[in-house]
Amino acid sequence: MNNFFVTLQQRELLAVKGEDSGKFLQGQLTCDVEALSIGGHCLGASCNNKGRVLSSFRLFRAEEGFYLEMAPGLLSATRQNLDTFIVFYKQARTEDASSLFYRLGAVGPDVKAVLSEIWPRLPEGPGLSVCHQGSHLLTLSAPDAAVPRFELWLAAKRATAMLAEISEALPEREAEAWELLDMRAGIYYLQADDIGLFTPQVLNYDLNGTINFRKGCYTGQEIVARMHYRSTAKKRLYHLNLSSSLDMSNKAFVTLIARDSGQELGNTLSLLKNDANDYEALAILNTEVFNERQALMLRGDPGASITLTALD
Repeated sequence: MNNFFVTLQQRELLAVKGEDSGKFLQGQLTCDVEALSIGGHCLGASCNNKGRVLSSFRLFRAEEGFYLEMAPGLLSATRQNLDTFIVFYKQARTEDASSLFYRLGAVGPDVKAVLSEIWPRLPEGPGLSVCHQGSHLLTLSAPDAAVPRFELWLAAKRATAMLAEISEALPEREAEAWELLDMRAGIYYLQADDIGLFTPQVLNYDLNGTINFRKGCYTGQEIVARMHYRSTAKKRLYHLNLSSSLDMSNKAFVTLIARDSGQELGNTLSLLKNDANDYEALAILNTEVFNERQALMLRGDPGASITLTALD
């Protein structure tokens, strides 16, 4: 994989600030907010009282409060939901912070060398960050990862100079290249059209660290925990490699069916073209499809090649 950077400004950023912000979020989010030290970050989600996912995000803790980075179009609904409960916490407030930082993603075997010329030191591991001149460098991969991944949150006032240095050292690619890496890692950021449709288990949030089952209560926690401890997942999120002559520009029309029976099994949840000019996708399927190695095909293209992979 080559070295490159992408712009992540399309993602929205919700801030929760104030003395009671940590206590408030601890009672609303699936992740353990209180376990985050300043500079720490993790995946998280919020649910309704029926255990359905209302939003998912990367939660980052800074000195001034917490930031929730989420898919475009989700901030307004997330803020409205949190504000319903925040009225009970006088020292907490929400803000739209999307324009506070200029956010980038950087990836590749040589990005550490590039970033070390800009930041005095790099984060020591995944889930950690360092601050320099009001800007934050978040690391998403293990220190010994073959392909390191970083998020850069550049302070708006200093973004131009830092961006110029990064642009000189790394080529820019479309945001889809970054989203493809999330897809391969099994990370699905809830989209605005998905609000309230899925349980965390279906989206594999119980597998990728989005849920902390040791923390205290939060909205929807009882149902989420019951599904985890007392039942076996009947549906999961899977990764697919697709090679087809179909026009797959609209993921809503990419329908998976069983080759033997023609039974419709589901649609892709997200769909992206890779460097090989094929497609990769995330799809929610019955676990028996994978466990029984049922043969899949695309509706409209019996000759399509499909490889189904489970996600941890």
